[in-house]
Amino acid sequence: MEQNHALLEEIGNKLRENDGMPPWTNGQLVAAALDGDGDRCLLIEATKDGVKIVDGDQMAFDWLNALRCSSKENLTLAHSIESDLCLPATCESIGIQTIQTAIGDRWLSAAIASKLNSEMQFISDHSMPPVCGCEDSGHLVMPTPHPHLNQKWALVGDGAATLLSQIYARAKLGNQRIELPKGWKVRKSVKETKRSLWNGKNELADEIEDIIKQTLPSAELQRKEINGETSLLLLEGTIEGESLSIGIRNSGTEAKTSLTIKSEKTEYMRLEEKLCDKLRESLVLKS
Repeated sequence: MEQNHALLEEIGNKLRENDGMPPWTNGQLVAAALDGDGDRCLLIEATKDGVKIVDGDQMAFDWLNALRCSSKENLTLAHSIESDLCLPATCESIGIQTIQTAIGDRWLSAAIASKLNSEMQFISDHSMPPVCGCEDSGHLVMPTPHPHLNQKWALVGDGAATLLSQIYARAKLGNQRIELPKGWKVRKSVKETKRSLWNGKNELADEIEDIIKQTLPSAELQRKEINGETSLLLLEGTIEGESLSIGIRNSGTEAKTSLTIKSEKTEYMRLEEKLCDKLRESLVLKS
């Protein structure tokens, strides 16, 4: 059944009412979208010739940068393996420490708690801890005060709180807001896979690594382990001085296996096609 997205339809109506010309100024927030259970938020921002999506990477960066401008110290960002490669480098350039984690808010929260040496259920601090966790899908994990215990904070992902944090951050930063550079990223899912045939460490994973090395002979890549990712093959390193990351993992909820390739700028479509073909050949059972 064909369905219309109410928010996008309303944006389209505004454009039509204005003879196709954007009725917003460049950089203005046009709208926000929360997902069904309200734990994610994405923003829509006006550009010179239309609108664009502001993802979780940019929102987390803006929030922590605003705290930095308020003289907060020891800023820490936990980000998932799906985040843009440019995110940690940009954070570190202004003094924000970064931690790469598995996908999911539990792993973002665990990394932050570990960084703060917090083995307790709550984080102790007299003011909001300058930490944040993010997924590029718009899921931000932020500190929230305990309703009954003074100076105790939990870590929660909430779309409405994310939206409020962005209004504050943009007001605080003003013209000093920094636009994150964007690298190249492709994500593909091979559906109807038998996930038990892939664990990121078996013979098939070795074959995948051989395909990558044959396709990109100048790449210097190493396997990396990420706590919480039980089926992940993650290769990270460089190729001709440019950062490169290749990850393959099973979905935790669906019969599919996903591929993500990230680089600073170069596109690797040929490699994407080869790897997806190999995954289909090996993991999709023929009826």
